[in-house]
Order: sequence, then structure tokens, then C-alpha cells
Amino acid sequence: MNMPVYTATPILFFRITLLVPVFTIAQTGTRKLNLHQAIEEALRNNTGIKAANYAVDLQIILQNAATNIPKTELLYSQGQINGINRDNAIGFTQRIEFPSVYKYQGQLAAAKTESSRKQLGISAYELTRKVKSGYNTWVYQLAKRKLPVQQDSLYGHAARASLRRYQTVETNLLEKATSETQAMEVRNKLAQNEA
Repeated sequence: MNMPVYTATPILFFRITLLVPVFTIAQTGTRKLNLHQAIEEALRNNTGIKAANYAVDLQIILQNAATNIPKTELLYSQGQINGINRDNAIGFTQRIEFPSVYKYQGQLAAAKTESSRKQLGISAYELTRKVKSGYNTWVYQLAKRKLPVQQDSLYGHAARASLRRYQTVETNLLEKATSETQAMEVRNKLAQNEA
């Protein structure tokens, strides 16, 4: 009898093909965003904001179901109730609260909905504040990195100019040494920023 031969190759291949996409999902490029785009992106993708939106939706649904009048109850009794003969008793009951109860239930649900909307606004404001703060810090750090490069250029020109003035005997050695020292300080600061 010829038995089929099974190999592990298809299963191994199947497992490898399932795992490969997991390792290749890395971001390939970066996008440049201005502050407004960064805020919009954060508001769109933040899970806290999504949860607050769901909370608002939930409160709206609960507000529509705030007035809850209980269902009508049907009571049925059979037996000897009023005499010797067998009796059948059917009764209906409906519990209805005073109308102000339903009014206040509706007002409470509306207040909860408004509260969840305000909480959403607070969450959005807080996230916007954090994004602005982070963005401004990032812009400041970029400018802080560019400043020593510009200063290096300026102080380098000043050092060369004071060297020429010293060589032509228009100034003394102190001015030349001061200019070179300032240029070296800026170069050191630039090296520290690069590290």
C-alpha cells in the first residue's frame, strides 16, 4: 500500500510568510508637519480623544433612553378566591411615577451628556497644549543647533579680520586674542551640540 509522504516544508513556508510582513512594517519615510497638521494628527489618532468621543456617544444614547416607564404587568390567579367555586382573576398593573421624576431624569441625562462633551473638550485642549509644547520645544532645539553654526561663521570672520588688523598694525594683540578665543568658544559649543 502506497502511503502519501507529508513534508514540513509547506508548513514552514506558511509560517515564514506569516511572520515576514510583521518585520517589514517599519516606517520608510518621514513627513514634515507644521504645528496645525501635528495637532490635527494628534487629535485624530489619540486613544484618549477616541475614548472621550465614545463616552459622548454613549451619553447621547443613554439620554435618549433616560425616561424609562416600566412595562405593564399582567397578574393571573386561579383558585378558590371568593367562594367555593374555582375563580380566575386577571389583573393589570402599570407603575407610572410623578411626571417631574421623568423630567428630572431627562435633565440628569442631558447634564451627563454635556459633562462628557466638556470632558472631551478638556482632553482635546490638554492634548493640543502638549503637542504645541512639544512642537515649540522641537523648533527651539533646531534653532539652538543652528545658532552656534551661525555664530561660528560670524566669529570666524571677526577672528580673521582682527588677525589682518593686527598684521597691519591697526590694533593690538589683545583684540586678536579675544576674537580668536570667542571663535574657539563657539567651536567648542558647536562640538558639544554635535555630541
